[in-house]
Amino acid sequence: PNTDTPKKDWSPSTPTTLLFLLLSVLFLFSLSLSLSHSLTHSLKMNEVSHQTIINQYKEMCAEVQQIEEKIREHEAEAREHSLVYATLKNTDESRTCYRMVGDVLVERTVKEVCPAVKLNLDQLIELIDAFKKKLKVKQEETEQFREKYKIQSKSIEQVQREAQANAGGKKEAAEPAGVLV
Repeated sequence: PNTDTPKKDWSPSTPTTLLFLLLSVLFLFSLSLSLSHSLTHSLKMNEVSHQTIINQYKEMCAEVQQIEEKIREHEAEAREHSLVYATLKNTDESRTCYRMVGDVLVERTVKEVCPAVKLNLDQLIELIDAFKKKLKVKQEETEQFREKYKIQSKSIEQVQREAQANAGGKKEAAEPAGVLV
């Protein structure tokens, strides 16, 4: 053995050892505080992320419902235009009819009004088709989002049935974990 280098005394009573131990304990304590803070922050971020996912899913569902409502509105308007067009199509072209332009009722002939009603009907049909395409895309996006985050939507009836079943002593099989909306 090499005896030229002096041996350091690492016994607990030496000041060097005590200082080293104290610094080690402080380092480990600060490290544990840092990890604890990171874990707490991570859990809070997970809760925020969880709530963000739910909110985003609800917004997507609301957009789907809005598109469906627009389709229903335009389909009702198209039915009205279709009825008017069918009626005017078989009417004498010189006959007087009235058409609402904005808020004003205007007197015209069937010959003048019939092409305008047909044009409006055709445009409404195109608009409805565009909304249906948009609806299909939005429904697919919503479904992909739901599957990606394993979101389980339950209707009010399902929740009531489950509550009644659980109150009656029946237990349902556990389903895979996911987000319940």
